[in-house]
Amino acid sequence: MVKILKSPITKNKNLKIYFMGGTFKVQIIHANGKNVGAGKTVKFTIAGKTYSKKTDKNGYASLKITQKPKTHTITTKYGKFITKNKITIQPVLTAKNIIKKKTKTTKFQAKLVNTKGKPQAKKKITFKFKGKTYKKLTNKKGIATLKIKNLKKGKYNIYTQYTKSKIKNTITIK
Repeated sequence: MVKILKSPITKNKNLKIYFMGGTFKVQIIHANGKNVGAGKTVKFTIAGKTYSKKTDKNGYASLKITQKPKTHTITTKYGKFITKNKITIQPVLTAKNIIKKKTKTTKFQAKLVNTKGKPQAKKKITFKFKGKTYKKLTNKKGIATLKIKNLKKGKYNIYTQYTKSKIKNTITIK
């Protein structure tokens, strides 16, 4: 009995990863159901760039994902066979814009997670606000809080950073 596959590209799944880590992996299978073995060329195209990778002894080819957070389409090509998948890259550092009426103290919070989406405790987050730099540690929920006192009416930019992850938010006081 001969098994005919629609495509020899298997094990390709849509992927949700966090920025700073992740690998997209496929396995190439012959029509007889066995993997193609080592040394076969597989091409991956993501964000307009094409990467050539070789299969390992089990027929797997993989690509380290280094793109910035957003949803990308990745195209895998082996010979004449092409498949497409979605890769959603989530940021490890997030914060929300603030719009509020004038108060004595405004709390700006940023959340940090690891590459598996779990909160990161006791990590140093850098905030830059009105020309000054502040460093705050995250709590057990991965949240770092910067308390800002006596803001006048207006719109302010705040920059938050953890290693390579940088974000810009606004604080608007009405």
